[in-house]
Amino acid sequence: MRASNMRRFASLFSVAALGVGVIMASSAQAAWPERNVTMFVHSGSGSSSDVMARTFAKALESVTDVKVIVQVKGRDYAPA
Repeated sequence: MRASNMRRFASLFSVAALGVGVIMASSAQAAWPERNVTMFVHSGSGSSSDVMARTFAKALESVTDVKVIVQVKGRDYAPA
């Protein structure tokens, strides 16, 4: 009988702790995104990929109200 009470207490305690953790984590998060968004395009300037990235960046700026920066890196660029 005592073991079942301990299991019940442990279950209730873990559920309560999980609930408190979820509430605290959700209140600690800031609005996304906090900083500017940078997009990298790995083809030449003026290419179709560059034009599409800039079009997408403009649409993303209007939806999220965050500045989106498009950086063109040449074909020789390899991210570290």
